[in-house]
Amino acid sequence: MTMQHSKLSILAVVLLPAFFSLAAADSPRTIRCATQVVHAEKVAAARTTVRASRGGPSLSGQSKLMTPPANPNVGDSWNWYIWSLNGPPTATLQSCTVRGEGASIYVVVEDSQWGLNVTQAKIDTILARFESHSPGPYPTMGIYDIDTTAFGLPPDELDSDPKIYLLYYNFDVAADGFFWAFDEYPDGSQAYASNECEVVYLNSFGSGDVAGDFMLAVAGHEFEHLIHWNYDEDEDAWVDEGLAELAMWMYGNPDNISGFNANPNDPLVTWGGAWTDYIQTYLWSLYFFEQYGGIPSVRAVVAEPKNSVNGYDQVLVDRGYSEQFTDVFGDWGAANFLDDPTIGDGRYGYVGDDLPPFICPTNSTYPVGPLTRNTNPTACKYRRLADGTPMDFYVDCSDDAIWELTIMLYDGAAPVDAFPFPVDSLNDATYFLSEFGTTYDSVVVAFAHASTWGGNGFTVGTTFPTGVPPSLIPGVAALLPNRPNPFNPATKIEYNLPDGGSARPVELAVYDLSGRLVRTLVDGLGMPGLHSITWDGSDGAGRSVSSGVYHVRLTWDGRMSTRKLQLIR
Repeated sequence: MTMQHSKLSILAVVLLPAFFSLAAADSPRTIRCATQVVHAEKVAAARTTVRASRGGPSLSGQSKLMTPPANPNVGDSWNWYIWSLNGPPTATLQSCTVRGEGASIYVVVEDSQWGLNVTQAKIDTILARFESHSPGPYPTMGIYDIDTTAFGLPPDELDSDPKIYLLYYNFDVAADGFFWAFDEYPDGSQAYASNECEVVYLNSFGSGDVAGDFMLAVAGHEFEHLIHWNYDEDEDAWVDEGLAELAMWMYGNPDNISGFNANPNDPLVTWGGAWTDYIQTYLWSLYFFEQYGGIPSVRAVVAEPKNSVNGYDQVLVDRGYSEQFTDVFGDWGAANFLDDPTIGDGRYGYVGDDLPPFICPTNSTYPVGPLTRNTNPTACKYRRLADGTPMDFYVDCSDDAIWELTIMLYDGAAPVDAFPFPVDSLNDATYFLSEFGTTYDSVVVAFAHASTWGGNGFTVGTTFPTGVPPSLIPGVAALLPNRPNPFNPATKIEYNLPDGGSARPVELAVYDLSGRLVRTLVDGLGMPGLHSITWDGSDGAGRSVSSGVYHVRLTWDGRMSTRKLQLIR
């Protein structure tokens, strides 16, 4: 899907005055997705008495309580409220006819569109894709089974019919589909009219063939909104839209990834309806799906009454994960840039989609900085160092936020390694790039502002110890290659501490690929000179650790350096 495609998923609420102000004099008006713009007003309206003086939509002078007939059949016609959306929503009554019926859906078409943009052949394709098969990762499942398996069951509030309706008509705005939650309330009981059934509206004259894969994916997107409303009607915009985007991927036709890779500083949890918002919430949902439990975890997010970040935190706890949202966000920020699931334990890449390159400023003359930049809450920025020699890389991030930093090492275009770059209690850190220019020729650091609060600023730079290249300083503090590597059952780890004239704090510790501490090997004061220690592949409590890749981290006098260890049992 290209950026000119629009989707309108209106979550049946009174449109805010601020949204009205977006209307231009020209008609039709282009809208991408008003669902979340108007969501808060809908929640308020649904929980109060009827406010008939709210000022829209009018019924064009008509008054009719609306309900579908019992057990409709193909060929049955009745009047539906059809919505004009080019301004405050306005309903008119228009005849629509059931043109197809499956085990789980009715397909209804506004009469003027029959034989024009919707034909019987297209109805047959829509039914087949909804009921039996799809082109994506679940080819033996149709959209109904995919969405109900992944997200939950749709509501059945009024019509005592478990089937849902797809209603096709010619929108008066450049949009593709929407869910109007007032249909879940008795007609006349709320500020807006109701068709009193579970229905999603789709544009018969939209961005493509109504029976093509794009518009079918849109149908899956809007169906997710209907299901999500059933479980958590006041969920935050970015969560609901992200999962609706995931529904398009599950069908087999996700939105094309563009825009967000040029603007990774767009906050994840702030929904504005821009194209970037769709893509980043899609990627977040796909990443969470792949890394944290698949369909059961996604379904738990929909059902979780807590919203936004709190909802994800609760699902992670309930599903037995030790990570919190901030941990996942940091890894996700790095995965968006690296997108290579073969690095480490797979957390730095995607399986289900291929990502384009992300924007990344590059420095290749040294020393760098200090440079002061900013990253918005729940957003990420990147910085690359290229063509360098061993040097210190330092960061000083705002003290009152949560920062998750990741170092990614490259040899040419090929990633060599990636691992967390921990900061201290003041969000400061220094990392010694001991093999810059040998094992790796470029370094990318992901700066993920993982909290929803706190200052945005961070400062970065590089220095040479004592102001000259470290190649001119004997005994630079650094880890030497461990021997043997790979190893079983033990390996010798050597490290140099430079001549500082006195003992200084030193720590040598082993971490797994998720950044969890496995064992502390050294913790105390270290004298200048060459030191060595043997790690026997245990956690220090007599338990052998499993085969895999680990990182040994040397921290000396505030500087860090790491090496990769591989244990083969």
